[in-house]
Amino acid sequence: MYIGKTRDGILAGIVGGALVNWNFSLFVNECLTPLMYLLKRHQNLDDFMEALSFKLSQIFGAKLATLPKISLRMLIHILLMKSDISLRRMILSLLCKRHPVPFVDPTIIDQHQQKQAHYQIVPEILHVWNYDRPTFLSFGVGPCFRKSTLMNAVFMSSFEQSTQSIYFQQTIDIDFGYSFLPSQPRKMNIADAHGQMTKQLLCKISELFDGFLVHVDYEFLERNNEFVLDFLDALPVDKYRLLIIRDLQRTVGIFS
Repeated sequence: MYIGKTRDGILAGIVGGALVNWNFSLFVNECLTPLMYLLKRHQNLDDFMEALSFKLSQIFGAKLATLPKISLRMLIHILLMKSDISLRRMILSLLCKRHPVPFVDPTIIDQHQQKQAHYQIVPEILHVWNYDRPTFLSFGVGPCFRKSTLMNAVFMSSFEQSTQSIYFQQTIDIDFGYSFLPSQPRKMNIADAHGQMTKQLLCKISELFDGFLVHVDYEFLERNNEFVLDFLDALPVDKYRLLIIRDLQRTVGIFS
């Protein structure tokens, strides 16, 4: 299909066609074909998204700010929604080799009936779950930004940066570390929760994890001690818990 074509040429065709006749659904569908092509060849999808974003800004210019934002997480979600069970399993199996896989996803919203967004666990993740290593969940209590950036820096993961989108509100991805060399594997799986965690969701999934990395902004902690403690009390007492206090503006005697 793409013999003799470059990535830049393929993206130019997709984005150029969208410029002539903008239809977001059609544009997303056009992006799914090269995405699946790269997945089957174990290629880095982050490079594809970076090139796509650059091409969009290059062709649409200032008008890009008025268009819906596109993310890898959104494309993967739509690709899974369009697939049957066996294909969904294959997609997650391919995806986990180099990227985090979706664990909690948003359901379709019926805007006409004004229903709130609901979230569900992606069942096919059980077929790619790495049961040989413990899995830790990183999540924030209250407003706490750049959690994914910190996790990527500490654990060499590749979680996508959050944007103002339903795909980054109460959703969770898991990086199983299959991209690490067998001779130097990462000793744990890392799950990253986007947006603010709810106690209801936490209680529902907490037994699936071996430990928790709880992020909280220092000023939020000072004003909402009881709220934060309530979240910590909801965690299983027999599992590892690390409270990470973020964004201190000055040196404080926390351990004094």
